[in-house]
Amino acid sequence: MKKLSFILVMGLAILSSCSKDKKRAMELEGTWLEVKVDQTVIPDAYADKIIFGPCKNKENKDCDCTIQDGGSTYSTDFRYEIDGKGETLILKYSVGFLTSNSSSTITAYSGDAMTIQWSNYTGEYKRE
Repeated sequence: MKKLSFILVMGLAILSSCSKDKKRAMELEGTWLEVKVDQTVIPDAYADKIIFGPCKNKENKDCDCTIQDGGSTYSTDFRYEIDGKGETLILKYSVGFLTSNSSSTITAYSGDAMTIQWSNYTGEYKRE
């Protein structure tokens, strides 16, 4: 009986984690404007944009994402996924057979604002 209870609890925990990832992926969908980098305000004309596309699969992996460089016309296409109970953002970049993954932490989220801890700075974003 204890084993069955343990298996049930673990199964519910895994399902709960997956649903948080899916919910966060759906919440992020849309365009986000960078407003601060390490507490420094970024003027709109120079702010980067992150455009999260919809996740079209049940695993919330390999979703479309574009980052537009503020102040220029340069943009980079990525794939992204959400993991870690909706708190980990994984960006994947591929050129030919080379693939690079970057993992960041969503440290704060509300419907119109979020904070991402990248590897070397903290970015604050507002929904556009």
